[in-house]
Amino acid sequence: MLKLHGRTATGIVVPAEVIERLGVGRKPAVRVALGDYVYRTTVASRGDRFLVPVSGEHRAAAGVAAGDELEVGIELDRVDKALAALRERRKRP
Repeated sequence: MLKLHGRTATGIVVPAEVIERLGVGRKPAVRVALGDYVYRTTVASRGDRFLVPVSGEHRAAAGVAAGDELEVGIELDRVDKALAALRERRKRP
């Protein structure tokens, strides 16, 4: 379910076992699929809970709203990880 957090912030709770299966820590970069709409983000860790943020822009593009029951796909964003590693190597003298 797309949950409202505060006045405008929305997010999707991700079960801890899904985060564990991704195998890259508590705040992985992921690709999220809401129907046919796919976007990149980072999982937020709030204590024992994990959330995927869904901005107003993404809600509009996916045609979803707070309170909607959704089928959500989530996978590790390997491109983001590869780019981060490349940026780190470039910073080194």
